[in-house]
Amino acid sequence: MTEAPEITDPIARATLESVRALNAAIDRLGLPAVTAACELTQLDRLVRKYPEAARKSLQMYER
Repeated sequence: MTEAPEITDPIARATLESVRALNAAIDRLGLPAVTAACELTQLDRLVRKYPEAARKSLQMYER
């Protein structure tokens, strides 16, 4: 087998470490964590895609 090339980009390396940490947490917590992880991932994508809407929602929630 060939080894994967070393990742030198700091952002790519941090992302890979985050994914590994998330996978390890899901493994430790079991099946219920999979649903929570999926929901958090979807929420993260929505917040990144629509930051103004997320900010407005938070403002409305704080009131």
